[in-house]
Amino acid sequence: MVWQLSSTPTNPAPVPITYHFTAPGEYKVGRKDCTVTINTDKTVSRLHADIIVGPSPTVLSPEGAIPRPFIKIKDLSKFGTFINKQHESHPIKDLPDAEAHLKDGDIVTFGSTHCSFRLTFIPLVLCLPCGLSTSKAQIVERAAKQIGAFLVDTWSPQCTHLLAEDGTALSPLFYEAVGAGKPVVTLEWIQAFAARETPSKPVPDPSSFLPTFTVARARAPPASHQVALPEARRGLLSGFVVLLAATAPYDPHLRDMISAAGGQLEETALPSEKKHRQRLYVKASKAAAGDEDPADAEKCQQATEQKLMLAILTGQLALADVTVPQPAASEGSKGTDVTTDDEMAEAGEEVAGPSTAPGDGWNSTPHIRTSQAQKPPPRPPVVLPPRRSVATPSTPAESPSRATQANGATPAGDREGSGADSKAEILFEPGLVKVDLNRPQPVYGIGASSQWDGTGPNFKRFRKVLPIGGAGNSFETLIPYAKEPYKESNEFRNREVEDFVREEKAKTVAAAAADDLFNAEKIRRQKAAAKAAPRRDDSDMPPPKPRAPAKRKR
Repeated sequence: MVWQLSSTPTNPAPVPITYHFTAPGEYKVGRKDCTVTINTDKTVSRLHADIIVGPSPTVLSPEGAIPRPFIKIKDLSKFGTFINKQHESHPIKDLPDAEAHLKDGDIVTFGSTHCSFRLTFIPLVLCLPCGLSTSKAQIVERAAKQIGAFLVDTWSPQCTHLLAEDGTALSPLFYEAVGAGKPVVTLEWIQAFAARETPSKPVPDPSSFLPTFTVARARAPPASHQVALPEARRGLLSGFVVLLAATAPYDPHLRDMISAAGGQLEETALPSEKKHRQRLYVKASKAAAGDEDPADAEKCQQATEQKLMLAILTGQLALADVTVPQPAASEGSKGTDVTTDDEMAEAGEEVAGPSTAPGDGWNSTPHIRTSQAQKPPPRPPVVLPPRRSVATPSTPAESPSRATQANGATPAGDREGSGADSKAEILFEPGLVKVDLNRPQPVYGIGASSQWDGTGPNFKRFRKVLPIGGAGNSFETLIPYAKEPYKESNEFRNREVEDFVREEKAKTVAAAAADDLFNAEKIRRQKAAAKAAPRRDDSDMPPPKPRAPAKRKR
């Protein structure tokens, strides 16, 4: 059994703190070198309190509440320890022996501020199926005894986890655990739980200890799948209302598994849920000869019982192989043959995969298969209007086009496939560019004159229209501020040098000012230190030593 002590939102700790007490004994609470260390509150003493956990019960009653070990707290602090603190609450140290028993849901406050923790009881009843080897069973029993967990060999409503070996065969115990919303973990999970050294270590995450199971298949090797967490399958069928046949012999765990996956049964669904959810009809795997499908089953999406239960186990709806209803045949399509997916697979043809684009097939849900026979008819091709030609007063023979005069090529309107009876894929609007076919067009090329005569559009100009004889793409027009754009101006060069010299002078002046300030501050500190130093009194000085008389030379 596990007693969990977790910090409340009012706790001043920067991150949430959680402690798990599994073994019986005493656990110190204080500000330093304790099992429960609280260093964010000054009113918590160095040794504030003792948490005492009793021995775990050894007998589990088949019916009734799960037994739990007692837990109590002893106050050793100056500012007190409170249980469910209110405005006029008294600390535990005022009680006899300064002790108090705790129960599930109590809020314990250490000190006079908001350093609070919530106490929660977490039962551990592990279902271990028979068939394990003796060595593995002993390891599991030793780990369960270390953390105070109960071991049972049959599933019951009291069970909290299902232990399974990795790669084991699928059994009804998996269905019972999934229907009850309990996790399925490997044997290594309980060993990692028991290997925790201190209560501050987190409990192993079940997502890292999910087992795999095998499913037998006819004329094929067994398929291997991994069990999903209860959180992963909780919304798997949230968008469906499941319809079951009234007389079909379904698996007894199917209804619980549908509820665990978020699905709603037809007989218990509300009218609003039936309106906004899709309908899914489940075919029984062992249907009898006299069993009949519901009247509106053909209008619902359909899935088989075994595949749906496998999808709920793994948390993958794609394994359910849900099929959508076929649309009603129109009068023009009566009598036509429709090929199903199974017939296509037997013939060796490829069946269309899942549809992900909206509008592709009759159902755009990614996990629902859309067969080739269920695809909507292709859209009719869009017929574009014929291309129009420019109508001129003169005939094409009297006014040849510009392309014909330039290089002898055939005009666009006289090419093959461009007449009024042909279907053109590329259209143009004659109003965008108007060409006067009566006016002779100039010929551009080597040796030809490229000057503009001032009439009609000038396709060579860039900025503005120049008088006759000028070009519109010269550097004088595009770059009016530089007659010679590839030569550097002396004026710009001199200005750059002046800016550089000005910046260097400013840097020199700033450096000189900084040196003057530094020297002035240095002199000021030296004078202040000299004034603060005590002066030596001559009376305190020791008398000078007498000098020895000088020796005279003989």
